Amino acid sequence: MQEELLASIQAIFDRVSTLAQKDTEFRQHLRTVGKAVTALAEELDKEDRARVAAARPDPKVVEAVAALGDKLRDNVIAPLPPPPVVQPERTEERPPIEDGELRLIQERCELKVEALEWCILGRFTPEEEQDPDGMETRKRLMIERAKALPDCYLWMLYPWTCSRGGQEDWENLCECFANLAHMAEVLQAVLPRRDDQREFFERAVKMTAEVQSALRVAVESVGNRMPDPDQEKSFLWLRRTTTEQRVFVDRFMRWNDRAEPVHWSDVRDRLELLYEEFHDTLNVDKEATKALNKARYHIKMIERSPGAPHEYDWQVVIDAIEAAERLGMPPSSVELRDLLLPVMDELPVFATPHAGFDLVIREIDRFLTTMPVSASAALVQAPTPELLRVRDMLRGTTVVLIGGDPRPAARAALEQAFELAELLWLTSEEHQSIELFRPHVARSEVALVILAIRWSSHSFGDIKAFCDAYGKPFVRLPGGYSPNQVARQILEQASEWIQEQQAEG
Repeated sequence: MQEELLASIQAIFDRVSTLAQKDTEFRQHLRTVGKAVTALAEELDKEDRARVAAARPDPKVVEAVAALGDKLRDNVIAPLPPPPVVQPERTEERPPIEDGELRLIQERCELKVEALEWCILGRFTPEEEQDPDGMETRKRLMIERAKALPDCYLWMLYPWTCSRGGQEDWENLCECFANLAHMAEVLQAVLPRRDDQREFFERAVKMTAEVQSALRVAVESVGNRMPDPDQEKSFLWLRRTTTEQRVFVDRFMRWNDRAEPVHWSDVRDRLELLYEEFHDTLNVDKEATKALNKARYHIKMIERSPGAPHEYDWQVVIDAIEAAERLGMPPSSVELRDLLLPVMDELPVFATPHAGFDLVIREIDRFLTTMPVSASAALVQAPTPELLRVRDMLRGTTVVLIGGDPRPAARAALEQAFELAELLWLTSEEHQSIELFRPHVARSEVALVILAIRWSSHSFGDIKAFCDAYGKPFVRLPGGYSPNQVARQILEQASEWIQEQQAEG
């Protein structure tokens, strides 16, 4: 609600500013209204002062009451009970900020740096040296970009939100936002290695406390009455992370322990040093990490709406990963694996091959073959109506899955989800004869044959002829092995078999 209100006020102020620039008569009316509002505020201040003065008791009455109180205290046998303790009103706990928000914090802060550069130019550069039309165009474009980002409000563009501070204060604020943007970038690089690079992780967390504290103070110095949302989100991320990871931060986590914005240059240098040392230790180019940070943001977009079209997001992810490989990151790296694992079951089949990206997927698939069966619990999803329908038809049967390397955890998850007697997972290799699969398809207890086309030779499509010969439904699986996704493909591709099962049922 608060963000909607601020956005509405922003829209009204934009419209008023546009009219005032073009209409001198309207501008004069604004001045008149401003004077009237100022006079009203001054009159109300006078009335408040008069009421306070009238409410003051006569000094003689105060003295008499005090004397009477002394006499009463001398004659009271038992002490009076203490006044009841008034419990402070409990405020709603703000939700923690997850690691995925760091990419958005970085993007919003980078845009706020541009907005502050615009403010500094407009506030402290002589009018004759400015380009009003160009300034207005820049402002409009920045606002449009802000609307495209979640929770992004460029409060510094509007004079009524912040009216104090000299040029140095505004420049400090700009640099503090730049430091927070860079800090978020560093955190995105360090977080995947927090276990094996604990020292860098803790250093980054402690620096984040200093960076966000300096930004909070810088926001206050220009007169903004509300905290900046990205500074608050950074603090909430810190509070969650320090608790979960048991990192003790001894400075800049309390309101009265304030970092000074004027030291932004020193903070920037220490931050860059941390970034350099981290990458030197891992022997990975910084640009590779930047590429992965970009990919990480688009993967979050895919995670937020699975099943929706994400062609653009996937293309950005592929380009970023292949760029990281060219900069020296191996396809088997932990960073790449952890990046893609959450969306492996959403991976589409691409029309054209991507050599570098395909190598990474192969390495991840090889890793998943080593995942223990006990990890299958992590693959179990809430069953969809489609899965429940397919479960009723497959319960107690055997299903053949051809393609790729068998994954124990995925096999267990599929067997559990569909209540199968067995999932018979057959490996496939290039130029392998499909005759090897015929006996398995012919087995009487086999109710369904699935071909994982991502890891299968195109000739394996001839397996459908076997299925037709033995009366077995045949399904091509284009993506991952999640039970819900497999159920969806079965319903879409085996409609005749489904109708027969329902008729028999």
